[in-house]
Amino acid sequence: MDDNNNLPIVSVSTDTAVFAEDGGSASFIFSLTQPAPEGGLELNVEAFDTDGMGGDATISTENISDIVIEEATNTPTIIIIEEGATEATFTLTGIADDELEGEETDTLNLLPGAGFTIDP
Repeated sequence: MDDNNNLPIVSVSTDTAVFAEDGGSASFIFSLTQPAPEGGLELNVEAFDTDGMGGDATISTENISDIVIEEATNTPTIIIIEEGATEATFTLTGIADDELEGEETDTLNLLPGAGFTIDP
């Protein structure tokens, strides 16, 4: 029997493609086909910010119990979905500042890991 048939399938989507730095926001939405197991579900992620600066947005979450941030790049590497949750959000809200910046892109990739499969 294939144990992968009993694992939640995780997909990631966004609620907006473009947001302004002056308080606009965008969310990455994690959807699970079944509730996160006891102790939560640890997702391995790879995040990128094209200007490499980090710190130009605040982070808020829903149904996420912990985020491990890589200090060198100020980007998440592990996101833990709370036990029992079937959906969780990771939201970036732009911080208004006096620095003139061009367009930048924030990307979050879900990487393979234990305890789940990725929705292709």
